[in-house]
Amino acid sequence: MASSKYVCPHCGANLKKTQSQCSYCGAAVEFETAEPVEVETGVNTEPTFRSKTGSFVSDLKESLAEPVTRQMKGAAIVMAIIMIVIGIAAIVLGVLLNIPEDSWFSGLSTFAKVVPITIGAILIIIGISLIISIARRKN
Repeated sequence: MASSKYVCPHCGANLKKTQSQCSYCGAAVEFETAEPVEVETGVNTEPTFRSKTGSFVSDLKESLAEPVTRQMKGAAIVMAIIMIVIGIAAIVLGVLLNIPEDSWFSGLSTFAKVVPITIGAILIIIGISLIISIARRKN
């Protein structure tokens, strides 16, 4: 069963007759003079990832093999340091957290101390791992 659809001549995306510009690729389109294109229903005509090599996996491997700029390394190190500082602050918060015994929250005092300490430790581990991986990267 086929239905009448308007299709972008540049990328093949389904469009409405009232559109003057493709919402996927941005190309200008005119449908007043063009006839609708017959498209089978159930067939995906949305634009897909267009790769350089024809394979998403190959493109990913190629992009990972590209050299990392000094600026990118610097930004990653700053991010790792921020993670470590936030992790230390979370641990300090967990250690210094003092909940009064008569508080409605007193039953959860151990939980309230363990959560920030755990999150802080995880952030520190991730930050250190990121710095180590950046230091080991050759390019």
